[in-house]
Amino acid sequence: MMSRGPVMMMVMMMMMVMVMVMVEAAQASLPVSADSIPPSCILTNTPTCNGYLTNGVCKGLNWTASVIFRDSHSGMSDVLMDPPALELDVTGLISGTTDEVLADAVQTCCYSQASIKGVDVEGNVGQCNVDMGTIGGIISNFLVTREGDVWVELSWNITPSDLTIHHYHITINSVTTQQSFCTEWTCSETVLNLEPCTHHQFVLTPVFTGLNGEELTGVSETTEGATLEGGDPQMVTNGNEVEATETTITVTWDPPNLICPYTYQVCHYEVNTDPGLALCSTTSSTSYTIESLEECKAYYIDVVTLSNGLTSSPFNLYSVTLCS
Repeated sequence: MMSRGPVMMMVMMMMMVMVMVMVEAAQASLPVSADSIPPSCILTNTPTCNGYLTNGVCKGLNWTASVIFRDSHSGMSDVLMDPPALELDVTGLISGTTDEVLADAVQTCCYSQASIKGVDVEGNVGQCNVDMGTIGGIISNFLVTREGDVWVELSWNITPSDLTIHHYHITINSVTTQQSFCTEWTCSETVLNLEPCTHHQFVLTPVFTGLNGEELTGVSETTEGATLEGGDPQMVTNGNEVEATETTITVTWDPPNLICPYTYQVCHYEVNTDPGLALCSTTSSTSYTIESLEECKAYYIDVVTLSNGLTSSPFNLYSVTLCS
């Protein structure tokens, strides 16, 4: 017969073993913590664009950056560059690798600022940044700011430059060209003789006067726009109520033409009231929600097309708010 002491000892040991087994089982059931550490990035050289940081000459030189990525956790999965490189040679990249990954990127001096990024398996991003300064004479914010039936107004900005702007080429739909002789940092130009209700592409190319008097063509920018409808705008089609609540009504419609840009006026007034008291709003969308209505009331809704200073006939809808 065993004494009480050894029995108690065995019971305690068995209990300790059970506790250890339960702890191990609980730890095994816990999710593995995700990798949240981005890859390391080392830039091993110093790119330079000295003498080429001006639009018109920046295309004459490319810079090269060499970087080393490493991720010792989930491992590397991708290498990319923003803006995209002219050339990007990557060595040692196998998905999940924890070894060094080498990348050599080539880009024109017209893109003097760039980020070379390494992505690991968990999506963390580490990057090396290249910044050799701002390029002079670069066009930005090239937009169609106003439009008519046969014309559009273009506007743009250009960064200060050591070279004098001589003029701009404006190419319309890859066919016709006109020139702008604006010399300000902010410019606008009206393009005429366009087809109504037509989509157009515009390419703006700066031409600089070089230090020796020669003309230097810079990097172009592109924008798009559409002219308005000629004559009276047409009425919208397929107007429908898509939702009604106690205080709102949402309506949608199709534009008269899928190319022309339109503005719409949406007016509403309660049935059996004076239409002259209608409340109106404008929108460039083909969907509109009328708010702050009374519940359990019937309303007339008119949708009108606005284009080139003219107004279409109204599309009439009838709708009722819900009753609580």
